[in-house]
Amino acid sequence: HGPLSDELGLALGIAVLRNGEESAGLALFDRAALRAPDARLHLRRFVLPYLVKRGLLQEAADLLERMLEN
Repeated sequence: HGPLSDELGLALGIAVLRNGEESAGLALFDRAALRAPDARLHLRRFVLPYLVKRGLLQEAADLLERMLEN
């Protein structure tokens, strides 16, 4: 893994999740993707609001925990 693959993993996870495949998208946010440059910014902007709007509060909380661990 390098920075480019980390960013691609993050972008792919966001795209898959926002396409309605929440579980698959969340699974793509591995440690490498969460370390990508601006990962926290993109997750706060595009993923967390999406999960909250859909009532997936536990998934949002789990992702926040994973973000803080990295």
